[in-house]
Amino acid sequence: MLIEKNWAQVTNLINEIKPLAQHQKVAVSEPVFNYSLKRMGYQITDNDFANAVDKGVDPAPKAISNLQSQIKKSSNCLFCKQHPNF
Repeated sequence: MLIEKNWAQVTNLINEIKPLAQHQKVAVSEPVFNYSLKRMGYQITDNDFANAVDKGVDPAPKAISNLQSQIKKSSNCLFCKQHPNF
């Protein structure tokens, strides 16, 4: 029952956030966040960078350059990075 209660709380939070997200652009350090962010209504902008990190390889120079450009231009509303303890 605890899982169902927690899942209901997560679903409620997603439903609260979704109208605020309005398909804003988000960069992620790893694709682990993609499902949740997409469910909340965000648009992932750096799949190449995140997929390389997830595979344990260095991102291609173009992926790094694209992400840096997005950060400099403030075209993303946020950057999600996995905490090292997870």
